[in-house]
Amino acid sequence: MELRDATIETREEFGHWKIDTVRGAKDKTNDVLISLIERKSRLYIALRCPSARSHDVKETLEMWLNTFKNNVELGLLCKTITVENSLEFANISNLEDEILSIYFARPYSP
Repeated sequence: MELRDATIETREEFGHWKIDTVRGAKDKTNDVLISLIERKSRLYIALRCPSARSHDVKETLEMWLNTFKNNVELGLLCKTITVENSLEFANISNLEDEILSIYFARPYSP
């Protein structure tokens, strides 16, 4: 996480998100929720995902991001996403582009 820009920590700019998954059962084939929390506003978004498999998590997040790309400039709404270094997020680095940066947090980091 030390690679993440220090201005993100100030919470003065909208567009920096933290992502996690919420599971009801310990089975990777059950539906999960992807929770996104925006750091400045504390806006909370929950996305239903068909499983905790990395492919499904990436696809669900990509569909959410594409809704912005079709309506407003993505850079205004989603600049960075910080994720745990967990298997379900293994493929989301492929979503990175010139506007969106993905950061992987170390376990137990603040």
